[in-house]
Amino acid sequence: MKRRLTASTRRKGDGYVALRPEFDSAGQGHTVESARDQLCEALELCFETAPPTEVERRLDPLITSPLGEEVG
Repeated sequence: MKRRLTASTRRKGDGYVALRPEFDSAGQGHTVESARDQLCEALELCFETAPPTEVERRLDPLITSPLGEEVG
């Protein structure tokens, strides 16, 4: 089954790191695209090896809400 996921990507040194924390997965590369590709490979391995119930549990929607005050 194909899934559409989101990831956060940040500059790290002279490259980029793409993260999907719900799966404890990351990818890194010299470009945003290569970091994303590495993350996709890591997630594919996770989907292939993890029990389906674990994958579904980690795919539960992330709930976001404003903190109510400025931070920083």
